Amino acid sequence: MSSGEVVVAGVGYLKNWDPQHPKLRRVALERGWYAVDIVVGSATNGDDFALDFVLRTCATRPQFSADLGWMPNMGAAAIAPRG
Repeated sequence: MSSGEVVVAGVGYLKNWDPQHPKLRRVALERGWYAVDIVVGSATNGDDFALDFVLRTCATRPQFSADLGWMPNMGAAAIAPRG
């Protein structure tokens, strides 16, 4: 991370990107390398799902790893409750 800040936005905000939108959430982080895990869970506010981003600091650039062929099953029964 080079800016020291992460901006969190829903898909609707990304489709119509305005970096100055007042509803964007900004999180200050120390500059440096981070490994990021993305966890899918059920939402508590009526949305279909929620994404949790788990960031861990790293001394050096982390190796990229992901299953790019994975397709989520977004059915209500397939998403485990968060807790």
